[in-house]
Amino acid sequence: MGSVCGSGRNPMVMTRVQYTEKPNLEDWQLVAKFCRHLTPEGLADTLAKYVLAANPKRILDPCYGEGALIRSVLKRLKRYPKKRQPEIIACDVLDGECDKELLINKVTIVRGDFLRWKDSMGQEKGVDAVICNPPYIGNRNLPLRVRGVVKKLSEDNKIKLPGNSNYWIFFLLHSLVHLRKGGRIAFILPTSWKYADYAKEIRNLIRASFEKVEEESLPEPVFETSREGTELLFASGFFGNEVCKNFINGFSPSNRDVVCSGQSLRLSRAKLISLGEVIRINIGIVCGGVKFFLLNKSKMKDLGIGHKYVLPVVSNTKHLKAPILDRKQFEDLDENDERLWLFYPRDKSFSKVVRNYIEEGERLRFNEALWCRRREPWYLTQIKPPSNFILSGMVREYPLICVNESKVFATNTLYIGNWKNEKYEGMEIVLLAVLFSDLARKSVMELARKYPDGLLKFEPCDLMAWKIPDPREISLNGLQKKEMKRLFKQNKFEEINKIINKLICNTDSQ
Repeated sequence: MGSVCGSGRNPMVMTRVQYTEKPNLEDWQLVAKFCRHLTPEGLADTLAKYVLAANPKRILDPCYGEGALIRSVLKRLKRYPKKRQPEIIACDVLDGECDKELLINKVTIVRGDFLRWKDSMGQEKGVDAVICNPPYIGNRNLPLRVRGVVKKLSEDNKIKLPGNSNYWIFFLLHSLVHLRKGGRIAFILPTSWKYADYAKEIRNLIRASFEKVEEESLPEPVFETSREGTELLFASGFFGNEVCKNFINGFSPSNRDVVCSGQSLRLSRAKLISLGEVIRINIGIVCGGVKFFLLNKSKMKDLGIGHKYVLPVVSNTKHLKAPILDRKQFEDLDENDERLWLFYPRDKSFSKVVRNYIEEGERLRFNEALWCRRREPWYLTQIKPPSNFILSGMVREYPLICVNESKVFATNTLYIGNWKNEKYEGMEIVLLAVLFSDLARKSVMELARKYPDGLLKFEPCDLMAWKIPDPREISLNGLQKKEMKRLFKQNKFEEINKIINKLICNTDSQ
């Protein structure tokens, strides 16, 4: 392969091009055709700002392509004094139109396959920051020779990945090999980073290897050549390759430092259990016709239907104002004329008003709805007793779980939770608290299913798989429980987060 530097170029500049093992260009031209995505300038600037925030001495872009990320870095570096100018290394298999510009700006170009890069410059010195928009292409669609490189990298790192995994994973994985302790990364990834089963192991590895991991979902696709959504991954405070090796050799993600309230906390012995070991989660009451069965107090008054023929119920995420649903909160919702009453004429001695309402429902054919026609009589829903907890799995940021102090019912748009293990009964406040710990926060986001409008969906099985610190290992006295309850009613979640993390650390150190 000819040098990217022409014969008339300054020989001092030519020395800044290094080579890995010579790749097969036909293979890589094929890969580039399908998976090179030009990074928008605004997005590139966001990543450049992040990697430069820590004043790195050496920055690496493993696949610079058209050079959008490196150009953004260089643009920002114009504001820096010469003494603070970092060394920049850009790697790619194919020549790029930006090569001349990069070389003039003293960027070191590594020409070849990044996954084969084992240059002493990377292994001995390492880099302080990695900025990358890796190629997105399924491993099964890679040329055979490229697939062989990927397979060897998996074996060398003892990472088991299924055949349907994606090429971007290996750029993320191999970047850690060249990253110094304390370093940071900024990656543009597809939504499969967050939700694909094949990415689970690499997600856990990243979260175990950095002090702080931040993820941002972009609501719309940003690449013309890809319809897939986009995730931004920012991670700082790399613990070093020894932590990676320990994780790969079988240590749990809990065997690491996590960031809590700006301090690093060791949680190496914190016992994690699944939420499903504590409570059993199911869907709420299936009524079969919301417009008929759910009433507000003004409609009840207009119809003349008394409380004898209804049950108190919550049916919407907006009804869960705080993690403790008490009688006052329910009464406040009722004052706002929310639909909080489920039509349930359990007394067969109907008044004429109730009989007329049932006949009106039949005229509107509610009795023919799927769930209604399965019941006898159709208007009598199958009731589940008031639960210990009410949960919402369709949220913007974080799953909602409420202690059901008001003893109201819940419809199937929400979930209900009841104690599964009697050893935990009476520990409602402690359970709520551990759900807001850093460990619980990180583990639950791996289970979320993302919708195009930004909503997150958690099925009951997802929530029962949620890994949380064992509430029995957290000791709260009466005053602490009272204070926690006050904070929950005021939705002061950050204060709760600080308190519970401190309690977990105290438990861990005993």
